Amino acid sequence: MKAVFVPFEENLIEEVSKELVADMKGDDLSHTAVVFPGKRPYYYLISSLSNRCKKTIFPPLITSMDEFISKILLWSGFEFSPLNALDGVYILFKILKDKNLHLELPAPYREYFNRFEDFLFWGFEILRAMEEMDEALVEEKKVEEMKKALSAGSNFSSPIPVEKIAEVALNLFQPFQDEMEKRALWTRGYRYRRASSLPVSEILRGKRIEKIIFAGFFLLTRSEREVIKRTGEGLDVKLFFHVSERKKWKEFDEILNVLGINDVVEIRSQKEIPLEDKLSFHPSSNLHFELLRLSCLLKDEKNWDDLAIVLPKSESLIPLLSDVVSRFDVEFNLSMGYPLLRSPLFSLMESILTLQETKDNDLYYIHSYLSIIKHPYIRNIRMENGEVIGSLLRKIEKEITEKKLIFFSLKDIEKIVDADERKDLVNFHDIFVKNFDKVKKLESLSTAFEKVIEFLVRKSDFPSHPLSSEILEGITNFLKEIKKSLIKDEEFEIEALKRLFRGSATNYRIPLPGVPLKGVQIIGMLETRCLNFKKVIILDMNEGVIPGVRKHEPVFSTWIKKNLGLPIYRDNEQIYRYHCFRLIGSAEKVMLFYIKAADTPRSRFIEELIWEIEKKKGSLVKEDGMKIPVQIFLPKKVEGVKKDENTMELIGKMKFTPTGIDAYLECPLKFYFKEVLKLSPVQSIEEEVEPLDVGIIAHSALKKTFEPFLNKNLSEMDFDK
Repeated sequence: MKAVFVPFEENLIEEVSKELVADMKGDDLSHTAVVFPGKRPYYYLISSLSNRCKKTIFPPLITSMDEFISKILLWSGFEFSPLNALDGVYILFKILKDKNLHLELPAPYREYFNRFEDFLFWGFEILRAMEEMDEALVEEKKVEEMKKALSAGSNFSSPIPVEKIAEVALNLFQPFQDEMEKRALWTRGYRYRRASSLPVSEILRGKRIEKIIFAGFFLLTRSEREVIKRTGEGLDVKLFFHVSERKKWKEFDEILNVLGINDVVEIRSQKEIPLEDKLSFHPSSNLHFELLRLSCLLKDEKNWDDLAIVLPKSESLIPLLSDVVSRFDVEFNLSMGYPLLRSPLFSLMESILTLQETKDNDLYYIHSYLSIIKHPYIRNIRMENGEVIGSLLRKIEKEITEKKLIFFSLKDIEKIVDADERKDLVNFHDIFVKNFDKVKKLESLSTAFEKVIEFLVRKSDFPSHPLSSEILEGITNFLKEIKKSLIKDEEFEIEALKRLFRGSATNYRIPLPGVPLKGVQIIGMLETRCLNFKKVIILDMNEGVIPGVRKHEPVFSTWIKKNLGLPIYRDNEQIYRYHCFRLIGSAEKVMLFYIKAADTPRSRFIEELIWEIEKKKGSLVKEDGMKIPVQIFLPKKVEGVKKDENTMELIGKMKFTPTGIDAYLECPLKFYFKEVLKLSPVQSIEEEVEPLDVGIIAHSALKKTFEPFLNKNLSEMDFDK
């Protein structure tokens, strides 16, 4: 095996491309393979080979590490399917209940592990820990030693809940692996474990692969190291690392030692740009000012194809597209994962389930109903006559609000509208309400939601919203997963069903796998691996976002992870640090944006960069923040309403109340709007009696009591009344 170190300033993809072309046999590269950490470098390498060869060739095998592992297993004859997270948690839960492992836990954790909907959070965390154990090739012997250590510790002191949960997780480890084998459903981590024990070089030679390049890796897991070792036992293997100032990154020396690599080539950088010349720092008070400042800086941009906007926080994507990208007539390409929970379509689905959850027999709760009919996708549904349903829904909202109907039946609502509109409303209720009335299974829930989506695609402007096709595909795939899950036939009450649905979606990300290489690249931090851009903009560079690492693990504490040989939070921090500094080091110009507030510190990586620059320059780094001009002026004195004949006549007809007089004393303009023009805010229904309502009821009661005696001499009989 041989290692090639490419400095940050040089293009890793181009160096790999150069290596492949040198090994080409005529027009054939099918005897070679390239493995990257992720999928995206594939497109850039294919583009580079096309530019270099300028002819049709037989390309090399180019895969991500995950795809490479799956191919090795399939070429070895293994038959398996990927195990999705929900099914993995369900298998863990069944084992837990069958072996009564939850009974070992102290309260209230015992209750959290008793029902599947309560166990879901812990199940995902335990499954994640299991995958880490498989990737780290933790052996059964090590697991047993840790179980004994935890049991021994509990003999001397009461175990803390985390240690008991860790013990439960360790007890689940081997039975879970047995169950995966039995069902032929394998997690990603278990696929790595199985592949690491195979004769990889023999398998690849059987596919006529003679040479393989692993490019762009950092901090390899034990299973990845083992796979690379076994590949190098009979094949020509080269590892391309992307790093400058290698002495600062000891992790690469550890990789060389573990893999036994002595043959090392270091490519020298042809162009080094000092940090102070390439970096600029842009603080803002919030995300919207970040984007406003970015818009101002991009107004004169001409080389859009050389620009990458990196989003460590995917929640910033929609504001970026709406507030920045839409202002410029440029092509853009997305490559990242977008949280399913953040999509408007998912929020509508949750509102539909909340309506069922808050239902009292056949009566529906007003606030849950209003949250559905106020949703933007619902307001734009087209009725049979071609008109938009929004005006009809506003009429319903006004009617039920004025009547203060806290609970009502669907028939009560349908009686409000005219006969020609009732058909559309009944159809709306069938799709969005009645189809969910008796749902108790995830399978039937998915079917009901598929009908909702089909209706929205046909009848609303949903397809015209940003990322609608990607969101539609992502949610459709999510619903298919649920529909086929191992738990699809289990029955749940609606409250549990809603928790399961949301819990399953918590870690689900809608893939936005951009393919075009033209235009602005809007990309996630991990999607930048192996790629070089001339100009880079990184948003949201605040602590907690980058590095986005959890310091406290709910299942395995740090000392347990160290003893099992699992990566701890500092390892994950270092991964973020490497990818961040690699991206910055490979660019010619970098703009770093972050929120500057007392409770939102900027990222430690920014602090490190500023410190390096200040040490070298001997002066403070200047921040280029957004300056908002503020104009201070005294308002002109506004003359009151002219007291002409019409005005005096109107005032003469008015009835003055204490509340109205208070409004006038507080603000004459407020009095004018409220009492003269009769303007009022939209009414809302409060379940608790408001002071205003108490006053209205009291005044009404007093009026009815004393009005018969107005302008009348009272007698003793009147007092008796």
